[in-house]
Amino acid sequence: MIVDPQFATQPVGELGMSIKGFTFPSQALSISMAPGMPAMAVPVPEIRLGNTKLSAKMNEGSLQISEFTFGGDPKALSGKVTGELGLTFRGGPAGVQPIIGSYDLRINLKMPKDFVQANERAGLSLAFAMLPPTARKDLPDGTQLSFRLQPPAPGQQMPNITAIQ
Repeated sequence: MIVDPQFATQPVGELGMSIKGFTFPSQALSISMAPGMPAMAVPVPEIRLGNTKLSAKMNEGSLQISEFTFGGDPKALSGKVTGELGLTFRGGPAGVQPIIGSYDLRINLKMPKDFVQANERAGLSLAFAMLPPTARKDLPDGTQLSFRLQPPAPGQQMPNITAIQ
């Protein structure tokens, strides 16, 4: 990976990373449902992603994700993400600031029943409501979500979410 520390040019190169036992700590995320609307705090419980692996290419503001997988524990969240993410970096006195732009992501998640039940009270129901019904498949041991996430269409405020079959 070639990185200009001043970020006058954007990074170019391949990125590979794996982490064993990754845990996303519980916290409240500030989410605005639409431009101009006040943000609301959405509590997010601790999420254990287990083993994570990322393979991607960075090319002048575009992160091409060939594989981002996580999970491994049958009692925890697992999934795979592929696609493209507009990602640029700006250097400044406060450090490096990542700026996320356009995106086109294919997301496949598998959630065990215990995970779904424990997290429905913590905002997971809201996330389910935003997905097309065909993106959710109830399984004997949990729930599978398969969808494509893209920026809002012109004149719309919510991201474009379509089911993947």
